Amino acid sequence: MIELNGNEVTPDSFCFPVERVNALETHISRVFLTGKFVFKVKKTITWSLLDYSTLEKRKAYCEKENSLNQEICPELYEGVVPVFADGGKAFFEKPARGKIVDYAVKMKEMPRQSLLSERLRNGTAEEKSFVQLAGLLARFHARAATSPTIKEYGRPRKIREILNGTLAVASKLRKMDGQWLSQITRLTEGRESPFEKRVERVRECHGDCHAGNVFAHEGTVFLFDRLECDEWRLGDTARDVALTATDLDFNKHASHRKAFLKTYSEESSDETLETVLPFYCSYYAFVRGMVNDQKASGLADVDEANVARETADSYYELAADYF
Repeated sequence: MIELNGNEVTPDSFCFPVERVNALETHISRVFLTGKFVFKVKKTITWSLLDYSTLEKRKAYCEKENSLNQEICPELYEGVVPVFADGGKAFFEKPARGKIVDYAVKMKEMPRQSLLSERLRNGTAEEKSFVQLAGLLARFHARAATSPTIKEYGRPRKIREILNGTLAVASKLRKMDGQWLSQITRLTEGRESPFEKRVERVRECHGDCHAGNVFAHEGTVFLFDRLECDEWRLGDTARDVALTATDLDFNKHASHRKAFLKTYSEESSDETLETVLPFYCSYYAFVRGMVNDQKASGLADVDEANVARETADSYYELAADYF
């Protein structure tokens, strides 16, 4: 049985015909797929950077997520809808006798096989999709907001702060490579830091521009799931580029990577991208390794845990390769 906060979710929970409901979870959301639309509900969590603890806060975060993503992917984002509860059942958009118990971001559903992450995995990813993504990113970055406050997120001091926070978590999972640690921290130090020279490239970015957040469908790419958390979204535009480049490196698509970076550099006129790209690629490969370490530690199945650790090892090796 599929549930939301103790209320059953069935095909009758929606105000349009649904044959079957599928559900999946991320670390911060519950997602309900109906075949036509997707409904994404925030989990009731409180972290240092996210607070979904009350109905009002979850509604506000849903509205923020929808608004931010309307700027880059209006084709998929439909708005924010209430979730009602009545007689132990949940109803999305559908007025019931019960009360509103949550809110959901409503999106058009796309075929899962059109995700670029799936295409990379099964060998059907086309170079032209990454060229299109590069152009989309360049145009989005050109119009993305910036300000003196936002620019602080691209300065070495702030980057060191974010890096140190990540390292503090990672150090509890495994012993880190001392050489890699020395190399990556050195890049954020000194007066000649390349980051200081790129503060004009610091924007309200996407924040999570990896292949699992891009659909390539019927000749068009759609970049979705822009992050609502400022700490993860604000920064150098190179961060968004690095996330995709790291995916391509991990999946050994050198020609796709070359075309992606060439197109982005040309359309964005970013002549200093390569001065910081190794840092951000290495950082994100390291984060992927850390996430897989965390996943392994929470798995009861020994074989699944070993696969997660092996994936983590591969990402840590990739992180070191950038230097």
